[in-house]
Amino acid sequence: MIQPDHPKLSLSAQCRVLNISRLTLYYRPLPASVEELALMNTIDKLFTKYPLFGSRQIGWRGTV
Repeated sequence: MIQPDHPKLSLSAQCRVLNISRLTLYYRPLPASVEELALMNTIDKLFTKYPLFGSRQIGWRGTV
């Protein structure tokens, strides 16, 4: 929705109209590391096995 080369509206003005922070224009997410992917895979397996567990139980089970 933001047009960087808009002839009449600056980036700041466009952000104000859309009610978003200008910082969101420049944010680029980093890809997940190998360690993060392994951790997410472990959490996914635990949650699939114990779907009623919350973060405390998943954290405790993950350390055993």
